Amino acid sequence: MSNVISPFKMEKRNQRYMVCVSGFAAEDKWMRFSDMSHLIESACERVCINLTRYGFSKTCFPLRTAPIPNPNDCIICVGWVSNPQYFVQVYLKSECPILPTSPEWAIHFTISRETWPDQFIKRMQEYNKLNKIEIEKNREKLKEVPPMDLVDNNLFGSFK
Repeated sequence: MSNVISPFKMEKRNQRYMVCVSGFAAEDKWMRFSDMSHLIESACERVCINLTRYGFSKTCFPLRTAPIPNPNDCIICVGWVSNPQYFVQVYLKSECPILPTSPEWAIHFTISRETWPDQFIKRMQEYNKLNKIEIEKNREKLKEVPPMDLVDNNLFGSFK
């Protein structure tokens, strides 16, 4: 009798996996940004690019689907807006630079799927090249900024 699931438990379990069609999903249906790309690429069988301002950006390729002849037709890009609960779909220009492959994907892909990144390697190399230039520019800017003197400037005002 222990293997039988009550109708109440079965209904509750089924609701957990139902897709929301009303426009707003309950918070228990929300995805974390770190998991989102893997779910999108698996469910939609698309290349998923996650964009953030905080260094968590990555490209994920489908784990179970073999590469298609024109992979540029199956890219979806999701951008994280500053509020942690909002995302937008970003439309990329054709042949624009894209982020390197997600380390998680590189661990879990199957041998027959390992050629997905090959079709995007030039775009990833271009991204890395532009990223290095940006890092150098930021280093140069930092050299021009004088260090803060917290003792003499009394930046925080006087405390009484």
